[in-house]
Amino acid sequence: MVVENLPAEPFISKGKFFAIYSFDIGNTIDLNAIEKSQTLSQRAKLLTSKRVPRHMEIQPLPLRISQRVASVEVGEFKTEEIIDLTLYDFGAASLTFQFEISGPFRNIIRLCDALYDNTKLNQLSQEIMTNLMETLKPHIAKAHLMPAFESYNLIQIADYSPNRSPSELLKIYQPLFGQLLRSDQVLLSEEEINEATSGKLSYSREDLTVIDWSTGIVFDQKVEDIMAVLDFANVSLVELRFLDSQLDNALTDFYAGLTKTPKRRWTLLPRSDQKIMSKLSRLQVDSAMLFEDVNHSFKLFGDYYLSRVYRVAANRFKLENWNQSILRKLETLESIYQKTNHRTANQRMELLEWIIIILISVSILLPYLPGGSH
Repeated sequence: MVVENLPAEPFISKGKFFAIYSFDIGNTIDLNAIEKSQTLSQRAKLLTSKRVPRHMEIQPLPLRISQRVASVEVGEFKTEEIIDLTLYDFGAASLTFQFEISGPFRNIIRLCDALYDNTKLNQLSQEIMTNLMETLKPHIAKAHLMPAFESYNLIQIADYSPNRSPSELLKIYQPLFGQLLRSDQVLLSEEEINEATSGKLSYSREDLTVIDWSTGIVFDQKVEDIMAVLDFANVSLVELRFLDSQLDNALTDFYAGLTKTPKRRWTLLPRSDQKIMSKLSRLQVDSAMLFEDVNHSFKLFGDYYLSRVYRVAANRFKLENWNQSILRKLETLESIYQKTNHRTANQRMELLEWIIIILISVSILLPYLPGGSH
């Protein structure tokens, strides 16, 4: 029996590494106006292929802007000088740094480890996004840069050795894949390796996609369609985190206002409750619109490959948990609104009752006043 001698680890001959940073930069973005004003812009869409039906799309199409920046060294690798900025109409934006990669798997593991919470790229991405916002400020409603952001690494492997299918490679070198996906040079436990590599799917025998919560690996010649889906999932996570944080702060403020003992005001509409109800109404509308925009921008029909990619990514990013948390908080906001409205109505009725009592008293006393008719 011939025993095949396999190398200690796979070798990447040709590949790309994409470091994606996603931000919330405003309420809405006028993509059409920006497209007209930016020369290096184009609508970013999913590729036309057998695995991307024509009716599967991100709507409205995000806008991609190319920009030249200085190369940045990360370990033994350097970023390319061109970055891509992708803008979404619901107020999210992402930027992507690219690296050419080659060599043994362990080199890429070291790159992933170096990128984990990398201060240099974190600060640079925030600076680039701040400058972009300043340039595009007239086209961004309520422009702001959320301090928290989400980063995601996507590794494209186009050519490699040994000459095995990607699925076979994953079985043979599963511990290395686990380290790569978890961006950790420490030897992982079998349980951790299985968990890290569980989000895998293939369209053919010649490709493989493995998605974890912070890193994804794609064995394929083309990666743009999968990257578009993962980028959308990542900006969705940013927007849901932003919305959840906004609702948390609002609930704290509104609860304090609702439980505060109101001062007696001799007006039909108590000013304190008017203010609370007005803020509640605006927040409910803004939150509902953002929630709908994020959750219904990606149009998926049928059990197609990219919809499977999105479902795996959504599961890894715990998007459903964020959705449920936001829905519960929106329901709580509605409950606060109803209680505030009820309290205002009661105060009105109480005031009207006093007015009626005063009018009746005046009508009874009027005949006995000097000059009154008996």
